[in-house]
Amino acid sequence: MPIVHCIISDVDKPVEEYLANTFATKIGVDPNEVTISLLPAYRQYGGQYKILAHLYLPDLWQPNQVDDMQQALLDVLVSGFKVDSKEILILTQLLKSGRVIDRGKVVNWKN
Repeated sequence: MPIVHCIISDVDKPVEEYLANTFATKIGVDPNEVTISLLPAYRQYGGQYKILAHLYLPDLWQPNQVDDMQQALLDVLVSGFKVDSKEILILTQLLKSGRVIDRGKVVNWKN
């Protein structure tokens, strides 16, 4: 259930489906389990990033697995958008079981 919201500024969009398929392959999940949304930045003030990514994950993964997923996302964003990693900020939020509603149903997961 990895979900990524990317706010993008002044970058070319990658080939359709590249991001989700490549990210899913790198983290070992089915591409249908990954959702990546691209949102154009209207304006940015203060610190500037070409890509500001919010990564939402269930809290059932170990810290090293979360680190690996963050790195995989960074790699996919760098290659997909052809930008330097210094132009990307990834913020990760771990979601507790029962704090997600998917297709009208509360989702609970087990460790």
